[in-house]
Amino acid sequence: MDFPTYIDIISRSAPADWNVENGPLFFQPSPDPSSASLDAHVSTHAFVMAYRRDLSITMAYGMPCRAQVLSEFARLFPNPHASMRYLDFFFNSALVFREILISVDGEQGILPIPNPGPTSPYEVPRRKCAVARLVHQITNPMRDFDDYFSHGNLKAIDEYWPL
Repeated sequence: MDFPTYIDIISRSAPADWNVENGPLFFQPSPDPSSASLDAHVSTHAFVMAYRRDLSITMAYGMPCRAQVLSEFARLFPNPHASMRYLDFFFNSALVFREILISVDGEQGILPIPNPGPTSPYEVPRRKCAVARLVHQITNPMRDFDDYFSHGNLKAIDEYWPL
């Protein structure tokens, strides 16, 4: 399987196509506690997802990313708290790609990070939107992705992703 086919399978799938487990599942080594510049903690993914039609395709989501939230659109939500979270893509248990998603409105909505640019609407590749929608629907099905997407003044565009 090539990488574009792999991403297409994921982006065209539905939440019902995935078996989802939540809880601390993958670990990142703790930094040296004697180092004053790093927090001594363990980061984990909150969700691990296995594609039911091909169990060699899996994803993990939720490990905090230390990247700073720079997107102005994150401040548009009622709760301005936003954080960056890793979405890891695996094939046969090998990490093949990593994307960062933004959790907005006090961790209630999951959105793709838009392309760099100073003005709104903030543009996002269509396939990247589909993957963010999938993760949002799997991890928080009580909230509507489209409401968050439009409230954030995001716009899906026809651009190849990932590059």
